[in-house]
Amino acid sequence: MTLWLLSIAAFCSCSLVDQEEEMNDTMTLIISGTVSDNASKQPLEGVKIIFQAYASEGQSDSPEISQNAYTDSNGVFSIKATGFSSAVTCVLTTDHPDYSSVRKDILINWTGTSYDFQTKTFFVNDCDFHVDKL
Repeated sequence: MTLWLLSIAAFCSCSLVDQEEEMNDTMTLIISGTVSDNASKQPLEGVKIIFQAYASEGQSDSPEISQNAYTDSNGVFSIKATGFSSAVTCVLTTDHPDYSSVRKDILINWTGTSYDFQTKTFFVNDCDFHVDKL
C-alpha cells in the first residue's frame, strides 16, 4: 500500500513539473524600429504602430495578441509581446492622420540568430517604416 501511494505521489509530482514547464515555455517577441517621412527622411513623433499576432496556420478574424505603440521624438518605437508557444505571423501597421498607412507582415518561427535561446526572446531590430504625407 505504501509503495502504491509513493508511486501515485511520484506520478503526480512529475505531472505538475511537466505542466509548470509547459506554462513557463512561452516565448517573448521584441520588435523595434523607426518611422520617418519618406520625402524628407525626418523621424516622425506620435505615429501609432498597431501590432497584431496571428497563429502561423493563417490569420483568423481576431489576433492572438494585439497592442499599440507610439513613436518617440526620434521616430523610434518598441513593442514587447509575451505568451507565444508556436510560430506566429505579426502584422504591424502605421497610423497617423497626416500620413499614409504602411503595413509589414513578419513571420516569427523562433529560429536563427535573432532568437536568444536562454531568454526565449526573438528580436526584430530593424522594422523601419517610411511613410508618405497625405
